[in-house]
Amino acid sequence: MKLQYNKNNKLKYHFIIVEHNSKIYLDEFIASIIGLIGEIKITIVNNNSDYSLEGLYNESIEIYNINENVGYGAAINKVALDSDSEFICICNSDLVFLENSFSDLKSFVDNNSNVKLFGGQQITPKGDWHYSYGDYPSISQILKNLLFLTQINTLFKKIKYKINFRVRIKKVNYLDGAFLVVENKLFKRLNGFDEDYFFYSEDADFCYRAKKIGENSYFTSNFKIIHHRGASSDLNLINENKAILFTNAYKLFLKKHYSEFYSKIVIILNRVQLTNSIFVNKLAFLLTGKLEIKSKIENIKNIKRNF
Repeated sequence: MKLQYNKNNKLKYHFIIVEHNSKIYLDEFIASIIGLIGEIKITIVNNNSDYSLEGLYNESIEIYNINENVGYGAAINKVALDSDSEFICICNSDLVFLENSFSDLKSFVDNNSNVKLFGGQQITPKGDWHYSYGDYPSISQILKNLLFLTQINTLFKKIKYKINFRVRIKKVNYLDGAFLVVENKLFKRLNGFDEDYFFYSEDADFCYRAKKIGENSYFTSNFKIIHHRGASSDLNLINENKAILFTNAYKLFLKKHYSEFYSKIVIILNRVQLTNSIFVNKLAFLLTGKLEIKSKIENIKNIKRNF
């Protein structure tokens, strides 16, 4: 199915939402942005959900149906590579915009004309800090985990968020793909997402390739978006298939961007780090008895088995 866009009604922002069996969250997301129709173009990519979306939303919202689950990046590409808007807003279906999210986003664009790839602060439905960007798979990333620097840094981020410390703009390695904004020209220059990734690491790969051609990724806390993380996908990785998807994507990133020797070292260190994480979490479980820690241990074991 090929969409025919209305060239006479060209809008600056094109929201492309990937939907796969999470309609209850999609309904909430659409409700939060429906009032922006006229300022933004909205396309929902129905990535082989178990139901039809035809006729359920405002007629100005375009539906692009795919009859097989082609993966996150490929689903975005189906529409984004033909988009004529200045900026493409790549969205999970389990987001919610706050009252000022879009106006703050526009203000950020107006005040940072040199920025072509960026994301905002993701928060939980309760209003707590959420992961929004990260480091590429690398030796330094694993060493940070082994030395607990990542955990300490995350704690500081949560504290800064609680005291309303705002990061106007910060250069980061990669942006979480649940919500990122990219200039259309840059998206096309990179030929969109690498469709070799089915799920996981496509965002890191995209930002890495952007950096290689001189375009950095930027984070700002000047605008916020609620993210029901894990609603559109079982991100807790208890499922063996999800663990395989995660580790395969991680190893694919290494293969595409690093030497074979460097990649082997990263994988070995990853196994060491995962073993260490299992030990630390077992100790935490013995001390607290929290069942979520026990589940986390199983998740880590699943991932380690596939490295």
